[in-house]
Order: sequence, then structure tokens, then C-alpha cells
Amino acid sequence: MESLLDITLLSCYHIHMERLLSIESSRNTHQAGFTMKNRLEELRKARGINQEELASALEVSRQTISQIERGDYSPSVTLALKLATPEEIETIKKYAFQVNDLLKSFMKEIGIDLVDFKLEFGRLTDGTIVLADEISPDTCRLWDEKTHEKLDKDRFRRDLGGVEDAYHEVMRRLMGE
Repeated sequence: MESLLDITLLSCYHIHMERLLSIESSRNTHQAGFTMKNRLEELRKARGINQEELASALEVSRQTISQIERGDYSPSVTLALKLATPEEIETIKKYAFQVNDLLKSFMKEIGIDLVDFKLEFGRLTDGTIVLADEISPDTCRLWDEKTHEKLDKDRFRRDLGGVEDAYHEVMRRLMGE
């Protein structure tokens, strides 16, 4: 049985991509040959479940389900996890730990401490779970290994200034300059 995880996570991805790329779209985003579509309504109806029943099972309001289906609401991680199968959660955990190990090692080589990061996952139409987000100073907390200077969007959040310089420094190190 197909879970609803792909819909929720791809909806999150769609909203994130729309914000990042300032794309004008409704429920579909076409990017790099992929179509990202919120399929919650389609799969809910295929299972013969109405909005109220799904909302009750997920412990959210019917209005939340309606908003997700219209593309007006990006579901929380908590809600996405309620929609995932145990196998999907294990796959996501496995991928997250692999990304963590790879990023920590790579960043250490260029003198950057990876403090933390966020990942968003989605599913392709064939069911394959994929990383569906960028990895950048916007999605990670990166500190200089020696000085502990912040090289990420915390510079903006904390009004430290030098955001562009910090991002350029990360790019310089990534490019091996």
C-alpha cells in the first residue's frame, strides 16, 4: 500500500522551491525535468477516505487536510512522519545519517565545523525516497573550525553583518581556493 508521505514531503518541497525560486505556480513545480505534485487528494480518494476521516486519523482538522490538498499549507514534520510507513522512516534515517557522515567529513577537510543541518525528503513517482532540498549555508550551521566564526545564515539572524562575505568564504573553501 502506498503511503501518503510523498505527498506531504513533496508539498513541503514545492512550497520551499517556490519560495526559493520565486516561481509562479499552483500545485505543480516543473524543475530540471521533474514534476513535483501534491497528490494527497488523489490518493485519499483512491482509498475511499474523506477529508474528515483522514484528519481524524492524523489528529488534525479537516481544514488542515483541505489546505494541504489545495497547496495552501506546508505540513509539519510531525504530520509527515504520521503519514510515513516504518520502512520509509528507516530509509530516511539511514539517508540522514549517511548525509551527516559525508558532510561532517567533507567540511572537516576544509576547516569548517558542521554544527547542524536540516534535510527535506520526498519521493519519486516510482516510490524512491530522495533528498529533496539544497545543502547550503541556508540549511546548515557552519562555523570556522579554529575561530568558531559563523559562516551561515546565523550571521543574518543575529544581525552580525558580513553574510555575503561568510557565504563567499564557504564557497572559496568548497572550491579549494
